[in-house]
Amino acid sequence: MNAKENLIKAFKKIELKIEDIKVINLSTLDGFPLCTHYFNSSSNKLEDDKLSAAVSSMAALSQAAAKQMIGSKFSSTTIETENGSMLLVKTKYNKASCILCFITGNNHQIGQVRYFAFKLSDYLKHSL
Repeated sequence: MNAKENLIKAFKKIELKIEDIKVINLSTLDGFPLCTHYFNSSSNKLEDDKLSAAVSSMAALSQAAAKQMIGSKFSSTTIETENGSMLLVKTKYNKASCILCFITGNNHQIGQVRYFAFKLSDYLKHSL
């Protein structure tokens, strides 16, 4: 099994745990897609490169705000809308800094999304 297949396998395990998960994306800090998985419930397919560029930009802004206003390192950012949420988590994959992005519909519990996003982040840092 190659690296991308391993990522997809790990991403698919999340579908059983989070109601209304739509997309999981792993991007480099500079905005290049490493792997994106769309779940069956997701009818809104995004272009991987545009999604990764947006994720990278939001993470960079979050990093700057965390440093300048709180004096701390960025760990995660959540964007909540009427139709769902987007959670960005700083992680590592193959020793490189990356951003893990979860996109959900509005039928989820944000605490559960955060829990599994951080569990997946930890897995990516240590197991792949």
